[in-house]
Amino acid sequence: MKISPNRSALPWGTLGWIVNLDGVDTGITCWHVINDAPVGWNIVAVDLNRTAGIVAEKEIDYIFDFCKIQMTDQAIDTRLMAPCQDGLQRPAPTKLATDIEITTDHTYSKVGARQPVCLTGRFVSFGSATVRYDDGLRSFNDQLYFTPMGGPGDSGSVIVSDSTNHSVGLLFAGDGTATLANPLYAKGWTYRGTRVSDFGYELPVLTSPTLKPQLISSEQEALLRRR
Repeated sequence: MKISPNRSALPWGTLGWIVNLDGVDTGITCWHVINDAPVGWNIVAVDLNRTAGIVAEKEIDYIFDFCKIQMTDQAIDTRLMAPCQDGLQRPAPTKLATDIEITTDHTYSKVGARQPVCLTGRFVSFGSATVRYDDGLRSFNDQLYFTPMGGPGDSGSVIVSDSTNHSVGLLFAGDGTATLANPLYAKGWTYRGTRVSDFGYELPVLTSPTLKPQLISSEQEALLRRR
């Protein structure tokens, strides 16, 4: 899904995944996609010209170029994130991959906001990277290198294993030789199952490592389905 921090639609990037994270329906994208927008700022779904959510958290460090969007619009669902240029729809990712799932033997795909929307590549290696931003160079460690599978506007896409449909990385940079992704598994989120969101579609339920599991009612438990 194409998103922007303003209604002029420039600059823009991709909302890569919607999950229920720590009890909140949360969209995942990159820090640089929302530019200088502060926490609490409205984020626009460009193709719908309406607010999708608000900036909830931003992180830029030696591993992550990352932003969480608190979803607020009932018109936004995971189906808007998946249509490919050939008319097919990729299913939304079901789980978060572990590092041992990432191998050169598998193919990986991204669904981004730039044409062609859906592209496939292969994992090449782990490594460090230095990336040029508007305010200068930034260095990152433990990044995932893939064969080229994205371009401008695809930042914020999640890269998904074709064999498991698990999210492995957050696409944030690249050139004609490689696509780079933050290792999402380094977030340490724990998969708790799935739930039907307040907006009527199924989301993976994840909890942060600092968040203690809470007791849930039998009604809430009925919404969770282990896979």
